[in-house]
Amino acid sequence: MLRILLIALVFAVFIAFLSRRQSAGKTNNSENSKLTATRIVKCALCDVHVAEEDALESKGQFFCCVEHRQNLDKGSLQ
Repeated sequence: MLRILLIALVFAVFIAFLSRRQSAGKTNNSENSKLTATRIVKCALCDVHVAEEDALESKGQFFCCVEHRQNLDKGSLQ
């Protein structure tokens, strides 16, 4: 009787291990599918690199802040 209980316990632990491994794999795959590439652009004035979604665009150029974008309007950009 003790042998049957021991075998059943080992079998239950094995099944639990497999189910955790499968559910962990599904979680990692769904997290990886949410990752997207972010395009990095360079400020036309100071050459600082920023994410395109955070950059300010004007006349086909990207800027890191409002002040640098305003410098384009003043003509100080070479």
